[in-house]
Amino acid sequence: MRRSVGLAAAASLMVAAPASAQQTVAAGSAAPRVVTATCAAPGLVSSSATDVAAGVHDPQRIVYTAVVDDPCLATSPGGVTVEVFKDGVGYADRSATYTGLQGGYQVWQATFTVDPLHSSASDLPLLTNDFAGIWGSIVRIAGSTANTDLAGDTLLLRRFSRIESTNATEPTPKGATETVTGKLARANWSDNQYHGNAYQPVSLQFRTLTGSYASVKTVTSDSTGQLRTTTTATVDGCYRWSFAGNDETPPATAAGDCVDVT
Repeated sequence: MRRSVGLAAAASLMVAAPASAQQTVAAGSAAPRVVTATCAAPGLVSSSATDVAAGVHDPQRIVYTAVVDDPCLATSPGGVTVEVFKDGVGYADRSATYTGLQGGYQVWQATFTVDPLHSSASDLPLLTNDFAGIWGSIVRIAGSTANTDLAGDTLLLRRFSRIESTNATEPTPKGATETVTGKLARANWSDNQYHGNAYQPVSLQFRTLTGSYASVKTVTSDSTGQLRTTTTATVDGCYRWSFAGNDETPPATAAGDCVDVT
C-alpha cells in the first residue's frame, strides 16, 4: 500500500538553477551548508506520512516527512510545500519546515491537523465520511526561478473503529451450543456518532485460560454492525472479536469474555 519515491521520480515541472551556484541553507541551530556544483533539478529521495484514524471528537495529526536532494540548494528561496489530496473529494497544503541534513540531503516536515469537530484549526475543515481512504501527495520544491513537483508517499485517513462488546452465554455445559454476540462500529464524521459497520468480515477468536487467541471462524456483520454466531463449548476459555480493518477503517479487537464450561 505504501510507496516511496526515489531520485528517478518524474517531475511535472523540472527547472535547473543557475550554474556554478554557491548557496547556503540552515535549520535552527544547524551549521549552514555550502555547496558548489553544477546545478541540476532537485529530486525527492524519499517521503513518508503517518496514517491517521480519527474518531468523533479528538483532533489527529498527520506528520509528513520529505527528504530532498537539491545539489545547489535551490530550495532556499522558496522552501518546500506538501500537498495531500483525494481526487474529487478533498485537498490541503502546508508549508514544510526544514529540519536539517540527513546523509547530505535536506529533510523537510509538514504537519496537517484533522479535526472531526470541524474546528478552524483543522486543515480539512469540511471533513466528511468520503474523506476516508487512500490519499496521494505532492512535494513541491520552490527553486529560484520555478517549482518542481514530485509525486510523494500515500497515506491513510481512516474512520476510527471499535467492537463495542463480546458476550458469550454462561455457564455452558460441555458439548452444548455457545452463542457469542457483539457489535462492530465506526466513527461517522457527519454526525459525530458511532454507527454499526455493516457487512464486514470479523474473526471470532478463542483461547483457553492459559493459552493464546486463535481464530475459530469468520462472521459477517449484519446491516447494523451486529455480530452473532454459535460454537460448541468444550473447555473453559475466553472469546473475543477481531476486525482486520481496510483502507477506510482501522483494525479493532474487543476485550475477551471468559466462560465457564461445566
